[in-house]
Amino acid sequence: PKIVELLAKENSDIICLQEVDNFQNFYKPQLENLGYWCYYRKSYRGDGLVIAFKSHLFVLTGVHEVDHDQVGIPYYKFGYGTGAIITEFVHTPSGKNLIVCNSHFWWDPALDCLKIGEFLMNMHKVSSLQNQVAEIAESHYLNNVGIVFCGDYNSMPFSNVIRYAYS
Repeated sequence: PKIVELLAKENSDIICLQEVDNFQNFYKPQLENLGYWCYYRKSYRGDGLVIAFKSHLFVLTGVHEVDHDQVGIPYYKFGYGTGAIITEFVHTPSGKNLIVCNSHFWWDPALDCLKIGEFLMNMHKVSSLQNQVAEIAESHYLNNVGIVFCGDYNSMPFSNVIRYAYS
């Protein structure tokens, strides 16, 4: 399949996928054959999020799931299962810490406020983890912890949530 060919060609150290279905029977064995270890978060809809990484380059030190259904906006009672996987890694060759957040946001373009709420939930969790990792590493320098945000934000490049994320 084309996606497997593309992933093999790119040979990324870390891969983040959204709206993944058929994980156990297709994606997991394909990614494992390419040398990746995978973490999968299944949504209520049946699809999910994947963070896959080269296990010879990274040690997984923590996994956290964020449920965006708890965002707390009164009219948001859809239960669509949007959320995030946040992983903590140590890069084996360098010993540096890395936090990766892979998200899937609500689809409706009219609900920018909801997407900003989802982003803030992720940001709050990542910020908390960043502080913990820096403290454990005894560096106390937050910039020593690399952070990567990726995902399906269901937003246009100049939407409010993307502008907020860049600010």
